[in-house]
Amino acid sequence: MNIFASVNAGPEKKCEDSAFTNRLILSNGCSEHSFSELMCVGVADGVGGNSGGRLASRYVAQQICQTDFQSMTQQDIYAFVTDTNAELIAHAASIPDKSEMATTLTCVVAAKDGYYLIHAGNTRLYVVQGSYLKQLTVDHTTYNWLMECGQYEAAESCRKSEINCCFGGGSQHYANRLVVEKVFDDYFPDTLILTSDGIHDFVDIDFMENALSSNDSDSNAARTIVEEARKNGSTDDTTIIILRR
Repeated sequence: MNIFASVNAGPEKKCEDSAFTNRLILSNGCSEHSFSELMCVGVADGVGGNSGGRLASRYVAQQICQTDFQSMTQQDIYAFVTDTNAELIAHAASIPDKSEMATTLTCVVAAKDGYYLIHAGNTRLYVVQGSYLKQLTVDHTTYNWLMECGQYEAAESCRKSEINCCFGGGSQHYANRLVVEKVFDDYFPDTLILTSDGIHDFVDIDFMENALSSNDSDSNAARTIVEEARKNGSTDDTTIIILRR
């Protein structure tokens, strides 16, 4: 498997995103690696409105990277991530002014009977089907929740990027919508894409599809997508991972 990751800080701030693959964590810059097998791949995006987002994303990324999921069932994985969330909250409480630090998380881990998605927040996982991107995650945002409830006017007037599920935040109830579900059995798709909201909130999916299906290298495709996000007004951290089997 070939994996290219690009993590870029927003203007004039420290990067709060963490991209990770197997034992490697990237918090700024670009990285390209080949692996014979995938243990985990994911993106954690520290919540910018809460002090300590960078610490939170790194903490969760490290816990995922240091864990062997290959003997775990779905129930085991769920227990692990809920324990990790509780540990993050306890750790944050011991750091002055960081008690509510929080992070989103979207990752795929190789487990006992297939590959599982762990998802909280509005980071995203896509699969490439032909030349099209299919989003496999649902954004845990106030906008989506209001739309699900049929409150369309309230949805249109809310902050569309406001999340309602994350790790940390000072209370375990923020992880009530945490997703742990099998996404692939023995079959693993040829291409997976993971992004933080600094990318997908500012780049049209058609643009991403065109960039990824071009004959360009993955590094050039990622650079093109990041540049488009910046051109369209993204001042957030931008993370994109491109995984090719």
